[in-house]
Amino acid sequence: MHPNHQFVQARRRASGFFTLPPFRTAARLLLIAAGALAVAPAPLLLSACEKKAPAAEPGPTHTVRGRVMKLPVAGDPSSSFSLFHEEIADWLRPDGTRGMGAMVMPFPLASGVSVDALRVGDIVELSVRQFKTGPLPYEATSVRKLPADTVLTLPDRGS
Repeated sequence: MHPNHQFVQARRRASGFFTLPPFRTAARLLLIAAGALAVAPAPLLLSACEKKAPAAEPGPTHTVRGRVMKLPVAGDPSSSFSLFHEEIADWLRPDGTRGMGAMVMPFPLASGVSVDALRVGDIVELSVRQFKTGPLPYEATSVRKLPADTVLTLPDRGS
């Protein structure tokens, strides 16, 4: 113990500054630091929750014809509406070029678009909107069933 220990302690008490033994002071500082770290991110999290995702920037809209290959299953968000579609000549590709060959691909449905009346094998016409930005690259904004005898220009694999 330091020779002036009693004097220093008496002076600190007199000045209103009370000190704890070193191990208690260290523990108290750790608790204060842990509390500060736990509370510090809260305003950041709250401000992140308040921010809205940027609105999707719409791109071109296309009319797409094809055969229904898969229908979404009610209550299963992982299921999808898939179509074997004809070539889409003006489809905007990520590299800036245009065109997409005939293929089977899923089409997310815009809010309010129903495919309940459709069956696998039906021939349909979609309006598909592409997005330049946003969470989805494209979505079907309308679906219309075509007559069963509608002739599609598809490779053999979709027959």
